[in-house]
Amino acid sequence: MTIVAGFHTDSGILICTDSEYSGTGVTVPKRKTFDLTLSDILSCVFAFSGNADLALPVIQRSIHELSGVEWRSIPSHRDVANAVKDIVDEEYQRHVKHPVENTTDTAYQLLFGVWTQRDNCGLYSTWRGAVQQHPFYYCIGQSWLGDLLLPPLVHFGSNVEWARILGTYIVMQAKRRADGCGGPTQIATLRTNGVIEYVGLSETEKTERALAEMFQQFNSSLFATASEDEEEFCIHLAAFVRGMLFARLDLGKISIPDMNDVNADVARLILQNPPSPKKRASRRPRLTTADPLPPPPSRESPGGSDES
Repeated sequence: MTIVAGFHTDSGILICTDSEYSGTGVTVPKRKTFDLTLSDILSCVFAFSGNADLALPVIQRSIHELSGVEWRSIPSHRDVANAVKDIVDEEYQRHVKHPVENTTDTAYQLLFGVWTQRDNCGLYSTWRGAVQQHPFYYCIGQSWLGDLLLPPLVHFGSNVEWARILGTYIVMQAKRRADGCGGPTQIATLRTNGVIEYVGLSETEKTERALAEMFQQFNSSLFATASEDEEEFCIHLAAFVRGMLFARLDLGKISIPDMNDVNADVARLILQNPPSPKKRASRRPRLTTADPLPPPPSRESPGGSDES
């Protein structure tokens, strides 16, 4: 199953998805994001998970009907979402509602961002005939990954670049762990001025390489913390710093001269100043079963009680 991750950022709505189609028995990469721009009134970006043969007609109909609506006034993004809800509900009633057809094979969801001149951007998802707004982020398809990894990292108004890296990471993890999820990662951004932008494939691949390097070095360094050999730990720590610097180089955050300077400085500091055993020895020792327990606090001391 696919994964689609959407984020409400300080610069608009960002949607990331994989590109694998596998429902026909043949795995092929195809487009999973679709957009609409209607003059300076509204813009939309749609993506889906689940049954493509049922989801794609809903997206196509939504784009067609929204393009032909004669709005009496400039709509809100909720007005646009309600129009999509009516289409989704009608198509669900027609194709999926009957018990004989209502199976996991017919399930699908949409995740879409809407911009209007009236009130800017909103992020929405569908389930059957319902539409829900999401203030921070939302994932469909392999949504458990988003529920597991994103809550401590996302807040309303998150930086769009930060959201792009998070979205790439979530999709990358889904492609590694879930059947039916693969192909190049697709990223679309619906800006707060209504302009829709797509991230190039080469840029997305660089981000995935950087993230893979970061987590490989992190895992190696994590296990090295249990080593009794300080020199071995320092070597792993220096390798972690190098890995992070290469990741930042791939992300375009630093140049090669900057990376070489920082790498040399950090490596020299780590190897020349290993953690001191004296500092560890100064920590409070743990009690053993042979040690006497400390006396209870007096009534006058903090932690004591004046109650009889």
